[in-house]
Amino acid sequence: MSTSIQTGRLYFDKEVSDYRLDEGNGKRTFRRYVKFEPEFQSANVHVIVQLAGADVSKDTNLRVKIFPERISNKGFEIVVYTWSDTILYGVGVSFLSFIDV
Repeated sequence: MSTSIQTGRLYFDKEVSDYRLDEGNGKRTFRRYVKFEPEFQSANVHVIVQLAGADVSKDTNLRVKIFPERISNKGFEIVVYTWSDTILYGVGVSFLSFIDV
């Protein structure tokens, strides 16, 4: 019998390599691959991601988009996107992944 639902929580900040959402101005993107364990037995995988926390500068507005890309039965990529002068010191993301059974 295959697993039909997987969930998880992740937190990203400057301790994670390539995290730069706390630097600069303008459009900035952070990506991280999430591996399903075990892999889903179907290619028809759906992923829902949501903001689960944010450490943001008090001096700027919060501007953030979080979405999944490159979804497969093996995993997906979480994309965290910010713009303008927003400073994201850290961002928490939770996900729910499932297949149609």
